[in-house]
Order: sequence, then structure tokens, then C-alpha cells
Amino acid sequence: EREFARTVEARYAIGVNNGTSALLCALLALREKWTSFTVIVPTFTFIATANVVNVLRLPLELQDAKWDTWNIDAEKIKRKVDVLIPVDVGGLPCDYDTIKKLDCFVLEDAAEGLGGIYHGRKIGSIADVTTFSLHSAKIITSGEGGVITTNNKELYQIMKSIVNQGYPPTKKPWEYEHVRVGLNFRMTELQAALGLVQLKKLPKFLRKRQEIAKIYKEELSKYGSFQRVPKGVKHPYFLFGILVKPKKRDKLCARMLSEGVQVKVTWKPVHLQKPYRNLTMKEFPAAEFLYKRIISLPIHNNLTEEDAKEVVSIFKRCWRRI
Repeated sequence: EREFARTVEARYAIGVNNGTSALLCALLALREKWTSFTVIVPTFTFIATANVVNVLRLPLELQDAKWDTWNIDAEKIKRKVDVLIPVDVGGLPCDYDTIKKLDCFVLEDAAEGLGGIYHGRKIGSIADVTTFSLHSAKIITSGEGGVITTNNKELYQIMKSIVNQGYPPTKKPWEYEHVRVGLNFRMTELQAALGLVQLKKLPKFLRKRQEIAKIYKEELSKYGSFQRVPKGVKHPYFLFGILVKPKKRDKLCARMLSEGVQVKVTWKPVHLQKPYRNLTMKEFPAAEFLYKRIISLPIHNNLTEEDAKEVVSIFKRCWRRI
């Protein structure tokens, strides 16, 4: 926890069993401070971001994505906001200057954002609370796990208690004294040991992903468009996506998969998922546009430049055949 906090330049870090638990713990801590609050979540995200709000029966509102960065369109939020959960899509940091103007509590879902930098500040040190995932597919992993970071001492102490069955920080080893309702969200020692080793490799992993992203951008720019990275922002490239026409997208995915390239499509937006179809009558054109067009190309810590060039070659060959 101390090493993770140092890495992202936050005051406090708490290891937990997964990224979803990290979000849930943060909301439980907020509910201890406020009896009721509305939470705004991007519809263009993995469903867990909305589920943690729903499971606590908190009022939930969805917000559309930006067409170019794919992150939440905070500029379109015109009402007073209690809590906002921006998601760093693919790892790209959100527009935190605009988000700051909303004057709300910011709970950042940086499940994919470790290593991101926003105008000189590291992801994990900007929002009121930031949550990370250390799932096996993420930039670094502890097998399964997550981390919460904050600079707020009071929230840190509440969350530290919640993840450990509501025990107080002053608990003596022989006591069973609980000061609040908590759960077992603890990270194991084995997970922490693996995470520590991975954390030391983070700079190397980030350099590798930058190299792969550069190859894809240089070689595939005429075939589609990419997520825009604003000036002053460092993208850690947990995911690398390319936007192509919907009819081509599905055929291209099928053909590349048949040739052994593990491409993926991105998440179906929350408002299109069965549990949330009746949540709102709002329209989310940007999220639906992105969902129908993005192909996620292979990018991971063991992918070599030669592998990336082979992916490019197969992409071009499959493109010609559809």
C-alpha cells in the first residue's frame, strides 16, 4: 500500500480484493458521511461502475461519452452534481479541469488508468478518491485485486475500516470490536507480494505499450480513427482501439479471430444492458456510435514489436478481403 501510494503520488492507498470492491467501499464510506446523494456515471463503461451504485440503491444517472476521447462528456452536465464517477476509458485520463468546475465529489474509476498522467499529475492523486483494478488482464496484476487511493485522511480511515469488517484502526489483536458495518474486501498477502513485484515493472510495461501504440497509429491511420489524446495527457494504453465502419467492424473481427489475432469489441453501453434499459429515456448517441465501431487490437506486456507488426499485416490482409 505504501509503495503504491508513492508510485501514484497519493497520501494513502488501501489494497482490496478487486476493483469492484474498491468502488463499493468508496461509496459505502460516502454514505456514512451523507445519507443520500445522486451519482452520475458514464454509460460508456464496463457495467461494474453502474452496478456498485445500483446495489446500494443510490440514485443513478447516466452521461454520454465524448466523440473524440471516448471519456465522459462532463461539459454537457448542466445540473448540480453530488458524486461523479468518471472512467478513464482504455486508460486515457478524463478532462479533470472541466470536472473540477462541477464542484462535486469525484470518485475516479481508474480500473484501466494506472500510469496515466494529466498535466503533470499522476492518476491516483487527482480525484477525491481513485480506484484501480489489478485483475489479471490489467497493466499490472496481483492475480486479482484492486487499490483505493486518496489524500483525505478521514475517508482513508473510514475505508480502511470498511474493508476489514468494520474494525477500528486502534483494534487490539485479541478484540472483536466493530465500529461500523464493514465487509471483507481485504487483499491477501500473496496478492500484495505479486503486486509489489509487478509495480517495479510498471515503467517498462508502460514504455512497451507506448511503442505498440505508436506502431498501430503509424501503420493503420488510413483505415480508421483513434482515441484522441489531448495535449499534456499521457495515455498508458491499457487498451488500443481503432474506429471503423460498423459493417466492416464485425466482418474484420471475425476474420482476424480466424487468423489467430485476439481482437475484441468494447463494452455495450450501460443503458443498453438489460438491468438498465428502463433507467432513462435519454439518448446517448456518442456511446452508441463508439460501441458499434471500436475494435480493440492486442496490446499487452508480452507483445513484441514484431508481434505488433504481424497484427498490422493481418489487419491489412483481412481488410482487403472483406
